[in-house]
Amino acid sequence: MKKLTAMICLLVLLTQSAMTQSSKNLKADIKSEYGIESGRSYNADEVAALLVIAEEEAEASIQQAYAEGYKAGLLEAAPESARLAVLNEQLKAEALRYQTQLETQRQLNRMLVPLYIVLGGAAGFAIRGIK
Repeated sequence: MKKLTAMICLLVLLTQSAMTQSSKNLKADIKSEYGIESGRSYNADEVAALLVIAEEEAEASIQQAYAEGYKAGLLEAAPESARLAVLNEQLKAEALRYQTQLETQRQLNRMLVPLYIVLGGAAGFAIRGIK
């Protein structure tokens, strides 16, 4: 068990030292690529110009990524929206059919209510006449 723990600790230490070394190399490469000197003080105008350029590039990249993602989302949603459009039409037709049935039932009720009243009265008089 102690050997396994020691091996894990050694592996973690080696990984961290490799990552630190690659980070140092990356920083050195960037400094040499852009000609950045560690001890020198730079003009504020130059730094501001660099920051403006970096900000513009970042904004352009964000807008491009958004546009690409929006297009991909539309293409992905197209089949679903077509299916929903068909379902919407089916539900509208079904609702219209039910509304027509309700209207027919209401018209029938308007005609039957007076008939039921007359039949009820006639039945009442017939029962009264039997007694």
